[in-house]
Amino acid sequence: MLRDKLRTTGSGPAQPRIGELFVEAGIIKPQMVNECLLISKRAQMPIGRVLIMSGYVTEPDVDCALESQKLLKQGQTTRDAAYKLLRSVHCSKLSVEEAKAQAAFEDTFTLPLTEVGKLLQASQVVDSRTLMPLVKESQDTNIPVGSLLLRERAISESVLLAALNCLVLIRDNRLTRSEAARIVLTVHQLDCDLPHALSRNNLERLIDGDKLKLLDFLKLGGLLAEDAHPTVLERSLELNEKTGEVLVANGFVSELVLDAALQLQQMLDSKEIKLTRAIELLHLVRDMETPLESLMQELEGLNEVVAFLRRGRFLNESEIRQIAAHTEDFESCAGSTLIREGVLSHAMLTRAIRCLGYYRNAVLTEQQAFSTFKHSMDADITPEEAIMQIQWDQNNRYGSCELLGKTA
Repeated sequence: MLRDKLRTTGSGPAQPRIGELFVEAGIIKPQMVNECLLISKRAQMPIGRVLIMSGYVTEPDVDCALESQKLLKQGQTTRDAAYKLLRSVHCSKLSVEEAKAQAAFEDTFTLPLTEVGKLLQASQVVDSRTLMPLVKESQDTNIPVGSLLLRERAISESVLLAALNCLVLIRDNRLTRSEAARIVLTVHQLDCDLPHALSRNNLERLIDGDKLKLLDFLKLGGLLAEDAHPTVLERSLELNEKTGEVLVANGFVSELVLDAALQLQQMLDSKEIKLTRAIELLHLVRDMETPLESLMQELEGLNEVVAFLRRGRFLNESEIRQIAAHTEDFESCAGSTLIREGVLSHAMLTRAIRCLGYYRNAVLTEQQAFSTFKHSMDADITPEEAIMQIQWDQNNRYGSCELLGKTA
């Protein structure tokens, strides 16, 4: 029997057989080993050396077989694990240490950890003794593992963000798990950001450049807190949900703001709009609770609305001059700037637009439009209701505001 014939040289108790390991790992055939055994006996050479000289295996293969013999004899591995290690060295042309590291890395992804936890352990940034209690706490509290690791100061935020973004790249088939582990370890060791780590690992092609991601856009606009960024991204990955769905489900933004942010993100990517303007529009959508498309239509005539309100002396000119003094190109964006500064409210804007429309269509004179606007604001009613309540003095149609009419 081949199993009985294949023994290593040397004295002492029987050891696992090199030839047997190679055969059962599927690397060489039994007859090849038999041939080499005969040569080994005649030439009084170790079987491993004969296998190398015959071209069936390489020196790293034999080194791996010897290492596997030792581990099997000491009970530190199983035959299946030894076969897997041999195949890894033989097929991937790895050293024994590289193959062992790869095996340990792959085993990490079978552990009962979150995806973030698996990658961080595979990167050798944290170990299972640190992770396992936090996984249990995460299940009990619904706090992401990454947030708990930050709390325990086991990792830095840059490491967590690197791991999360690497998981996105893995999900999109742009990065392997082993590459991701190297990148995360680089961020940890050098205390650098993700683009620098990608460059250090010759993966510059994965740097997105000027493309602004949704969470970064919201963070730059002040609509998402700094510490919320990794939490949202981690929940998105672990739940396999879109980032936007997590943002809305957890109350970080409204659906209205999310829709606007996604539209503005596309406009930024296509260079249709500048970042400062996009952020300004995003704030207006949130503050005015108006869809972006409707808002942009309103903003086209917003400066005319401001001029209308200034002519009617409904705005504080001193305050406007102060705002204009520190606003670049104020005249071209007066309306949105005054909204952002809180001078022009949503109620003022919508009512002024209606009153200005009645004036333009010759339904009201400008003075009547001023009176309608003032009464609608004072009584907190619509301009149409204000028109119904005002008793116009037809004899003084173009007179002062005070003489134009009185409320019923």
